[in-house]
Amino acid sequence: MIRTGRPERTEPKGPVERPLTCWGESPVCDAVAFEPADGRVFVLPKGHLACAEYSGPAPLETLSVTFSTHEVRVSGHGLRALATALQTGTVSWVKCFSAALGPLRGREAGWIVGLEISRIEMAPDSGRPGEGAESGGGSPGESPYR
Repeated sequence: MIRTGRPERTEPKGPVERPLTCWGESPVCDAVAFEPADGRVFVLPKGHLACAEYSGPAPLETLSVTFSTHEVRVSGHGLRALATALQTGTVSWVKCFSAALGPLRGREAGWIVGLEISRIEMAPDSGRPGEGAESGGGSPGESPYR
């Protein structure tokens, strides 16, 4: 059967309240997408999460999150819930909204006003045995493990 007419759209009566959220949860997601205000998107694997540190109320709360290759610094309000969601592994995305939208935010929702992401610089390996790590002594070429 071919439908020849368009289905009727039903519009809600009155304004629809849509809460603005700065982060979302999905327990089946293997990575976290971070989106700073400049429009870039960084997708970092949850398995590379090394640590997170929450600093409470000041002018702004902060949450520093360290992955194996990147460091993320989140600043805003109501970030304790985000820290807890990182602990349980359910965070799927984190987004920075314009400060102009601040009056529209819900009181209970976390609000992110700053999101900085930087790559962790790794020291290059020399590729030579015994350098850059404890070798246990002995002459060059001799194995420190006996």
